[in-house]
Amino acid sequence: MSSEENDVTRLGYSEMPLRDEEKPITTPGPWEASSSEDGEDVYVVSETRGLIATMEHGGEQGRTDARLAAAAPDLLDALRALMAATENVFDETPNEWTEARDAIDKATGESP
Repeated sequence: MSSEENDVTRLGYSEMPLRDEEKPITTPGPWEASSSEDGEDVYVVSETRGLIATMEHGGEQGRTDARLAAAAPDLLDALRALMAATENVFDETPNEWTEARDAIDKATGESP
């Protein structure tokens, strides 16, 4: 077993099989950033699916990147909710809405 597997197992997470579906779905949150005891190995983990990502670099930069990645499901949900709540507020579509829609499409794989 590799040190990565030991750390993931130590954190109480395990690999879970992907669903057999036509189109992949995102792993539901919450996700969290975690690291090995020495802080050199940094991970993003999910309670439901285990290891989501391993950061290529450790230390503070890896922890910062992992925190941003771990926030992704919450950020996506919040952006969708904000867009739904303000759907009929504007007469014209603001550039920020286009950027928000592009970000959602990028996150969900809907980009052309």
